[in-house]
Amino acid sequence: MANRIVELAKPLDGHEVVKHLEFREPTWADYVEIGEPYIWTPRGDGYSDPTPILENVKAYAERLIARGDQKGDPLLLGRLGLADSRKVRDAIMGFFLDEDPAVVRSTTSQTSSSSGLAGAPSTSAA
Repeated sequence: MANRIVELAKPLDGHEVVKHLEFREPTWADYVEIGEPYIWTPRGDGYSDPTPILENVKAYAERLIARGDQKGDPLLLGRLGLADSRKVRDAIMGFFLDEDPAVVRSTTSQTSSSSGLAGAPSTSAA
């Protein structure tokens, strides 16, 4: 897994113009202190979608900011517009969703599993 760079649609003005932000990948310590950045929400058609837990996404973004055009300043995040805020949310969630082999999104057989992950199919035969 590599760092993620978010190109800002609306650069931030300050001492310097910030055109991008970079986030390092989460570590074990980050994960056990903050938890998952999303929950699985059933759509009603047998599938689930990841729904952000915004306070956890915020905690990850503030902790994982590696550098922008200025070195890791979490205060930059508070100045982002909505479009760029969503890009940051997607970058943080992408660390977990892009690399997660359990991300299958099927919920049709969850009830028959005693140890299945939310969103992952059961391994028991129906």
